[in-house]
Amino acid sequence: MEIINNFLDERDFTPIENTFTNSPGLSDIAWFYSTKVGTNTDVDNLNHSYFIHTLYDHHASRSDLLNVIQPLLKKLKVKSLLRAKVNLFPRTEQVYKFDAHKDYGFEANAAILYLNTCNGGTFLEDKENPFTQSVRNRLLKFKTNETHQSTSCTNRKFRMLINVNYF
Repeated sequence: MEIINNFLDERDFTPIENTFTNSPGLSDIAWFYSTKVGTNTDVDNLNHSYFIHTLYDHHASRSDLLNVIQPLLKKLKVKSLLRAKVNLFPRTEQVYKFDAHKDYGFEANAAILYLNTCNGGTFLEDKENPFTQSVRNRLLKFKTNETHQSTSCTNRKFRMLINVNYF
């Protein structure tokens, strides 16, 4: 696990941030609703949901916005992309911890770039400091087969991040 603050230069981060978090961009993006956060089955809980915008998956681009994150992919030195997506977790009344999961059952690289600062974050199992708070332009690196959990937030309208799995 590695945490890097101010991962991208502002000139590279700001266009990414503006594309995904600012209006009108936020409302122009095709967000897909899911009640499966960290699990393969629907969970009957009002707080257990989020929105996804898939950029790349199953060996193909899934969005015209994939090019927006090229500075991130370049700095990560991505040789082969497995998946890239933007996650949007709506605000909840209390911080809700979603199900523990692994991105993949094999070892590859995982990176989370937090797009905004809030009191939500990511928990990694078996770490000395298991919680990484969502902080604008902070990167969390770990392995795809490490168990982790996402959370909602209470102090912003949403928590947003880019999740990249790669070799």
